[in-house]
Parts: sequence; structure tokens; C-alpha cells
Amino acid sequence: MTLRFSDLLLEQWRSGRGKPHNQWYWSFVIAIAVTSALALVNSTGVFQVLEWAILDSFFRFRPAEEIDTRLLIVTIDEPDISALERWPLTDQDLAEILTQLNQYDPAAIGLDIYRNFAVEPGTEALSEVFRTSPHLVGVEKVGHTKVAPPPILAEQGQVAMADLLMDDDGKVRRALLSAKLEGEVKFSLGAFLAIKYLDEQAGITLGPPGKPGEPVALGPASFEQFQLNDGAYVGAETTGYQTLLNFRGPDNAFETLTLTDLLEGNFSGDLIRDRIVIVGSIAPSLNDFLRTPYNQSTVTGTTQSPGALIHAHIASQIVSAVLDGRLLIRVWPDWMEFIWALLWATAGSMTIIIPLQQNRSILTVFSRTSIPIMGLSAGLVIVNGILFFNGLWVPTVLALLSLLFSGVLSLAQHNSKLLQYAYIDGLTCLPNRRYFNQRLADSQDYKEQVSIILCDVDHFKAFNDNYGHPAGDVCLQKVAYAIQQAVRRQDVISRYGGEEFAVILQNTDDDVALEIAERMRSKVQESKIPHDFSGVSKYVSISCGVASRAANDPGPISKLLVASDRALYRAKRAGRNQVFLLRDEDLN
Repeated sequence: MTLRFSDLLLEQWRSGRGKPHNQWYWSFVIAIAVTSALALVNSTGVFQVLEWAILDSFFRFRPAEEIDTRLLIVTIDEPDISALERWPLTDQDLAEILTQLNQYDPAAIGLDIYRNFAVEPGTEALSEVFRTSPHLVGVEKVGHTKVAPPPILAEQGQVAMADLLMDDDGKVRRALLSAKLEGEVKFSLGAFLAIKYLDEQAGITLGPPGKPGEPVALGPASFEQFQLNDGAYVGAETTGYQTLLNFRGPDNAFETLTLTDLLEGNFSGDLIRDRIVIVGSIAPSLNDFLRTPYNQSTVTGTTQSPGALIHAHIASQIVSAVLDGRLLIRVWPDWMEFIWALLWATAGSMTIIIPLQQNRSILTVFSRTSIPIMGLSAGLVIVNGILFFNGLWVPTVLALLSLLFSGVLSLAQHNSKLLQYAYIDGLTCLPNRRYFNQRLADSQDYKEQVSIILCDVDHFKAFNDNYGHPAGDVCLQKVAYAIQQAVRRQDVISRYGGEEFAVILQNTDDDVALEIAERMRSKVQESKIPHDFSGVSKYVSISCGVASRAANDPGPISKLLVASDRALYRAKRAGRNQVFLLRDEDLN
């Protein structure tokens, strides 16, 4: 037998869930259920990459900030390498670069070039520059492939980490500020340069470390430590002290000076004086590139950004937060993200429910809610974008999917209610005559005996006339309940019309059908519903007609209904409050 939607409704009725709930109730139930389910799915990290893509879009759509004139990037590009006609840079080349920069009193110099061994000529000259440049910071790599720092700068404590953090999709969105290695705290290049700059230019020093998990204070700014589930991250790597990286914009957020122009003196001294200067490669052949939220580097013309520029963004983020009050990227705790998603899910459900309160058709509801649902979805993205522009990153996918699924499920739930109303009697919450006829027609092809019980409340008109129609409705509800207690779970009971009830019994012979009908009659009598105007009993009673159809009977199933009606008539003629069986041989 094919499972129909109407059969599912019957199962719902049988389990005691047939009575309709208020649509507002369903709105909240659906919103909570959908949000909870999606939050559970979200906890696996399945939405993480999509959330990152939306975050990247927010970065790209955010208005570009002014160039941070406190930083200068000395770039080493392909034309510079061609002019020098050598690579790597010799110690003499580095000595000349640093000497030229030192003439103009920069606040700090970050040398984003590994120099863990001598490259002659000029080693002695470079060593002397290293010893006499207290504002110079060299780099080392402490990650999987380690690169040692310049020995002299290491002895003087002027070394920072060049390591940058990448997410699983290969993009940089977090800044590593420091890490504790072998009992020693090491700073990243951007953080080290920012701390030196603030100390020299503003007299702001880094305070003592607080308790684990507490934000680090630097002047008026407070830097929250990145946690493994911050924002849309799920189980992220939290080695060292990390923060979310708030890029100023594409790579043109800083002024640049080519290596050739620096060595030839084609610049103004104010470009260097009292600034953070980072010397690094932007040459594609040297492959010091990483992907960021910006799809295009305005400095290199490629889809990736040079490492030196990313270090500059980290330094700028720290300095501008301390001196300018520039916003850092903050996140909500998980429970607030859930509440946020639940609010949008509820809005999605309400968008469906409100038109339903006006009794519109399902087609009209769909047409009048699809556009608002899309509008709400766009509104969510816009609101989250505005929040991000103001320094708050709120994940979008969880709330967006909660909104969409809640709206769709609310519409589907309303559709199911409309179908349920088509098959369920509103007064007794039993299946109605339409459902009964449908199941009876299905029985035509059954290769088993089928029986029908048709029953009628005795003298129900007199009950209505004397007790009133409201009492009559209550009477029918009690009769329906009594009949339900008498039939088996597999039997199909329905309110056939008015005070009539009908039952289909599959694979049931005459004797069992007669037994069930008698049990129905007895249960109604035991309910003791007063009926002083019956003329049959002082309580409400029913008369039942029973008829059966043999398993091999090729005739139309409709004659079984006619037979049960005849049996009911015989029961009434015999005095009512009794059962009459019309056997198979009497059907012909």
C-alpha cells in the first residue's frame, strides 16, 4: 500500500497530536528547533569556510582607510634585483641600506630578510651596523622550518618572529603577536616594531602580563586573546598570543620606497624620520607571498600580498589602536551568537505567520512572504556588515540559514495544517468522511477480508433539541472518545457525518468485527452521558451495523458500505442500542 500524507495525519491523530496548535506557538518551536539543529551542525565547522568568505567580502566592501603615515615599506622588487645584478643581497648591500635609513632617525627598522649566515663581501660592515642600531629588529622563523636569527641581533635581544598564521584555506586573518618558546617570550615582527615605536614616540610601554585569558593592555588599548571558537572559527589553532587582524585595506595602505630610490637618495628624509620602516621583498621570484581577504595586491599586481606588508598591517593595527583609538575586531560569545541567530530565525517564522493570521491562501502566503524573506536575508547581511564596519564580527551563515529554514518550515507546517484540516474533523479530531472514503477505495484491491462498522447516535436530534447544540457537540466528542477506546490501533475510525461514525477493519472476519462493534456500543454506554429524551436508555447509546466482504470478492467495495448501512437500519428497527451483523452471504 502506498503511504499517503493522509495516513501520516492518521498516525499523528493516533499519537494524540491531532489538535491544532496556535501558529505563534509553531513559529517559536520551529525557530528554536531550526537554530538549535543548525548550531549543532555549525559546531562541526562545516560553515567555517563560507563564513570566512563572507568576512573577506566585508573587508573588501569596507571603505578604505587613510594611509598610515607612521609606516614606510622599503620594497625590493624585480627591477631592484636586476639593477643590483645579484641575489641574495650581500652583507655590504644590507649595510648600505641600513646606514642610509639610520641617517634619517627612524623610530624602528624591521629587516624582513633572513640573515643567519654571512654573505660576503661586507660582513664586518654589516656586523658594525647591527651593533650600533638599537632600533633595528631582525627576524627568525620558529615554525616547522626554522631559520636562525642574525647572531649579533640575537645577542642584543633585537630579533622578532617572521612567522605568519594561515587559516585552513591558506589566507591570513589572524595576527600572531607573541609566543612563549623554551621559557622565553618572543614577539612577532609587527608587534615588536609597534612596541618599540610606542615606547620611543609616545612613552607607552607594555605592562606586565596578566592572568591567562586576560586581555593585554598597551596604553588605553586592550588586546583580547584569540580563542579557538572566536567568531566563525571552530577548534582553531591558538598557539601563542593571537588577535584577529584588522587590515587597513589593500596593500596601498602604506607608503612605499623602492630599494633603488633609497640607495640613490631619490626621496625626502621626512619619509623615514620617526617612522616604522620595514624592509622586505615584493619580488614574485622570491615567493614571499600570502593570501589575504583582498583578492588583489595593489603593490605586486598579483592575488597575494608580500609578507612585509602583512607585518606592516599588524604593526599599524597595534599603533593605531593605542594612539588613535582605532577599533579592534571583537566577537560575541557563543551564546550571544545563538541568540542572534534565533532572533533572525524567529523573524523568518513571523514573516510567514503574520500573513497566515489574515487567513490568506497558501499560494498568496508564499508570494507575499518570499520577497520579505529575501529582504530579511539581505538585511541580515547588511546589518552584520555594518556591525563589522564598527569593529564587531558576527557570523552570518548560522543566522542566515536559521532565517531561511525557519521561513520555509513555517510555510511547510502551515501547508501541512491545511492538508490536515482537509482530512481531520474539527469537532472530534477524528479522520473525516473524505479520509474514510479514500481508505475505503484503497481497500478495493486488498486480497483480504474487509469489514465495516457504521454506527449512529440514538435519538441525537432529541438530544440537540433539548440540551442545545453546544451540549450536542460535547456529546459527540465523548462518543468519539469512547469509540476510540474500543477499536484496535490498526482500525480506521472516522466521523462519517453528523452523529454517524464509521470504522474500517482490515483482515477481520465477521465474528471479530461483531465483537469490536459490541465493544464500541458498550464503551459508549459506560460513558454515562445523560439522555433523558432517548426512549431507549437513560444514557446516550449507539446503534451499529456491521458488514464484511470476502477476500476473493471481485465486486465493488462500495457495496460493502451499502451493506453496513442496511445493517445499521436493521439495528435501529430492532429497537436501537444494539449491533446487527449482515454476513457475507447476505450481500448478494
